[in-house]
Amino acid sequence: MTIEPLPTENDSQFRIAATEGIRERRTRILKHGDTFAVLNDFGDMTPDPGSPDGLYHRDTRFLSKLELRLNGHRPLLLSSTPVEDNSFLPVDLANTDSIGPDGISLHRDLIWLSRRQFVWRAAFSELLPFTEFRHTETCGNAHFSVCRRFRRHL
Repeated sequence: MTIEPLPTENDSQFRIAATEGIRERRTRILKHGDTFAVLNDFGDMTPDPGSPDGLYHRDTRFLSKLELRLNGHRPLLLSSTPVEDNSFLPVDLANTDSIGPDGISLHRDLIWLSRRQFVWRAAFSELLPFTEFRHTETCGNAHFSVCRRFRRHL
């Protein structure tokens, strides 16, 4: 976390920029039939060494990385609780303090991401609606990093 003022003239000089969320690791599992996904609490699949994260079908990992970034930063985690039968993962996220591609600062919590993930009939699906709470035009980049590595697990 940075304790530097953002470069705008209307902000308080003592504003604390929230550029990162928590880093505690919690594993989330989604499953339907022979297909399951292993995710972190942000809904990402991270390719860390030894990490089980990924999308699996019949014990073969087909996807090893799926990471969402907003203006180059991991969003702030608001909530992440899978439904009881592990069929659906709702993850609520917000933007961090960042600079948009237009060079204008974007303060935290102005964009809400309602990430919804599920596994159904041998497929992983994700819905990602955005809600903006700013009354002026907002410019930003949402980016998914994806990597697939086939690996058989017995």
